This record gives sequence, C-alpha cells and structure tokens, in this order.
Amino acid sequence: MLCAFFFLVGMKRIAIPAVVLFVVHSFFLKNKKFLKPFLILQGLLWVAFFFLYVYGVRTGEVSKIMNMVGIDMMGRDYLWQLVGEDYDFIVSELPRRIRDAFSRDSRILSADHFVFSDGSGGKLVCSFDVHTVFGTISEEVGT
Repeated sequence: MLCAFFFLVGMKRIAIPAVVLFVVHSFFLKNKKFLKPFLILQGLLWVAFFFLYVYGVRTGEVSKIMNMVGIDMMGRDYLWQLVGEDYDFIVSELPRRIRDAFSRDSRILSADHFVFSDGSGGKLVCSFDVHTVFGTISEEVGT
C-alpha cells in the first residue's frame, strides 16, 4: 500500500494508465474462468498495438499526437524521423567500408565500379568489381 502511495504521489503520466491496467489485469487474474482467453486476447492486443505504434512512429503520427496533447518529446521525434533515412549514408559509406575491409588482404588489389540498386523486400543491393592478383571478380552484397 505504501508503494502505491509513493507511486501515485510521483504522478508521472504513466502512473494513471498503469494503475487502471493493474486493476483490470488483477480482476481477470482472480477469475480463473476468464484467465486463458484474457491472456490470449491481451497478447494479441499487445502485438497489434506495437505494430500500430511502429507504423505511427514511421509515419510521424505519434509525434503529431504527442505535440497536440502537449507532451514534450525531449528530442525523440527528431530521432524517430531519422529512422529509414539512412539510404544516402549507406550509399556514400559502403564503398569505403568495402575497400577498407579488402585492404587487409594483400591478394586484393582494389574494388571499384560500385552500382547500387533496390533489391526485393526493400533491401539495398551493391554490385562491384574486385581486382585480385588472380583476376577480376564481380561481387554483390545486400544490406
């Protein structure tokens, strides 16, 4: 009881829905008849919620809702905007990283002719030529 008092005195925004969820959850845990269907339903609802949450973050809807309600995001909305925006970074950095990885092997002379394309499932595919002491090899990597 003392723990609940200090929890509510802190009055974090998360406290109110947490208490409501605890009361609902404890009601269903007392009723053995409803326990299994409740847990299955709860699991499905959590999975659906998190898929919707990730979709909302990706589309910017979560940030709009938080700003509309007046919740300070403390810079999280900027970080969320960066998710999925790394295409240009990968295209500019991947050739350097490949060359750097190959520089450790004395049999590989160079890597060039980097060509980027969109593969299946939204993956980035990079094709390039590797010049070795044995000849030239065409390679392809996907991220």
